[in-house]
Amino acid sequence: MLHVSLLADAIEKNAKILTLTIPVNGLSDNTVNEIHTLIRKQKGKCQLRIRVVDPEEAFNIDLPSKKFRVNAKEVVLALTDFPGISFHLSE
Repeated sequence: MLHVSLLADAIEKNAKILTLTIPVNGLSDNTVNEIHTLIRKQKGKCQLRIRVVDPEEAFNIDLPSKKFRVNAKEVVLALTDFPGISFHLSE
């Protein structure tokens, strides 16, 4: 059985890129400000990418951040406050 602490350790150790996927209809000034505040607070080693998707138009745009590196574990835990925003971790 996998324990949360082991998963958290694995995220911290292995994740190199965190991609947040945000539906275009979920973008608001408030959401953008809250995500910006979150990533500023959670500084770390993981590269951040934001993908904005529009499923109706079958369109997406990837926005890699050159300025921010984040603590992936803490950002993933905080995403429970953002319904509709999903994430992907990669090495």
